Amino acid sequence: MEKRILLVDDSLVSLKLTGKILAAAGYAVAGQLSSADRLVETYERLKPDLVLMDVYMPGVDGFAGCRQLREKFPDARVVFLSSMQDEIKEREAIALGAVGYLQKPVAADKLQDALRAAFGDFSLFEALAGIWPMFAEEMTATLAGYGISARPEGDAEEIGSSFSARGICALIGINGLFNGSFALDVDLPQAREIARRALDEDQVSEAEAVDMVGELANVVAGAVLSRLNAREVRYNFRLSPPAIYYGADSTIGLPQVSLQLVRFSGDTGRFTMAIGFKKGAKEWMST
Repeated sequence: MEKRILLVDDSLVSLKLTGKILAAAGYAVAGQLSSADRLVETYERLKPDLVLMDVYMPGVDGFAGCRQLREKFPDARVVFLSSMQDEIKEREAIALGAVGYLQKPVAADKLQDALRAAFGDFSLFEALAGIWPMFAEEMTATLAGYGISARPEGDAEEIGSSFSARGICALIGINGLFNGSFALDVDLPQAREIARRALDEDQVSEAEAVDMVGELANVVAGAVLSRLNAREVRYNFRLSPPAIYYGADSTIGLPQVSLQLVRFSGDTGRFTMAIGFKKGAKEWMST
């Protein structure tokens, strides 16, 4: 049975564009409102599966409407659309119980990802809490292919939503049913040695060493996420190109992402990697 979605937006153009995306994706528009003034009574009458709502509207705005709605219907699913990318507002949306926050104009694939997450079986999310051994296994196997021995020093550590990078840090965004991040932090001497062995050369440049960390992170994350997609197609995981942080110690913050840190040691030295996912439909990420 198709899911029914109530649209709340003061823009006629936005309502029409969003409605077309929903129809193409197999969702039904249960109704439309130009403000949240009558949201609660409309929700009660139409009983939609989800509310897709603008934040800034005349009269009762989206946040006030969400607050009123969830006071009466605490299980109501709400995904916000906003022209503003504002971390403070995103946090407020989370506090209100929203399951997503997307910036306009929203691409069709991003909106579909958000809706899949909102309607998703969150047992799939809980399963991600135990996947760090898959990343560790893939890291060990990939380095072994370069003739390097490396193993985790122990179990993963829960470190919250930020970590300190002290070497060359490759940060990869993960998009799909649930969004997240994978980071690999390796110091320069060790990155040089990994690149030297991978390239089978006596010497490598600093640029090659830095690029090696990004390539290693990309290969490992890509292999693990491909395995997860093969296991459960609803994950639909995709990678963004690695962002490289190098030159000074830095703290990388990933709001709303719960990170697990894994420490490795091997014949080239020690390094760390971190993995985390956000339960919801938005890349709540900043660096």
